[in-house]
Amino acid sequence: MSASALHRQLAHNDFTRPNSNFKAVTMARAKPARLEARPPPLPPNCKDHRQFYGFHINEERVLEYASRRCKNAKELNLWSTIIWFLFHLRRKAVYEDIQLEFVVADQDPPPDATIRHGPTGIPQIPIFSICAWEVEDWAARPTLEDIEAIQEIIGTEPRWYTDVNDPEDYENEN
Repeated sequence: MSASALHRQLAHNDFTRPNSNFKAVTMARAKPARLEARPPPLPPNCKDHRQFYGFHINEERVLEYASRRCKNAKELNLWSTIIWFLFHLRRKAVYEDIQLEFVVADQDPPPDATIRHGPTGIPQIPIFSICAWEVEDWAARPTLEDIEAIQEIIGTEPRWYTDVNDPEDYENEN
């Protein structure tokens, strides 16, 4: 019996047997994800390096947030607190594909971003990445609702960042 035939039969039964205790339960469809704005297209001048879309980390904001929500935050060092925040963020935003990445501090870094000098001497920004610009990862990119939930917790705007690693580094992994 098709689904529409089943619904007609159930409606007929309700009409012909009004005192029946049997009620049809229908599953409501989830609202489809809004795909049109997740994330915005990559600027054409950035396509030669791996790109991450994510939120920059502000050390002061993370430490302040952790001190309000983690009872032993004062005992942790900065990087332990950032990792705690990462796991907390995944749980609160109900989105698992958030990674800690290091990106190039370009000509226009966010004013409150934490900028560190990496082992190569290149200025870097730690970010919470929610997707990368790679064909195989594009289908798993976050919905607009996911981005909004993460943004509400972190308190910063997401944007595209350039990976600090050279593209050849990834070719040599295999």
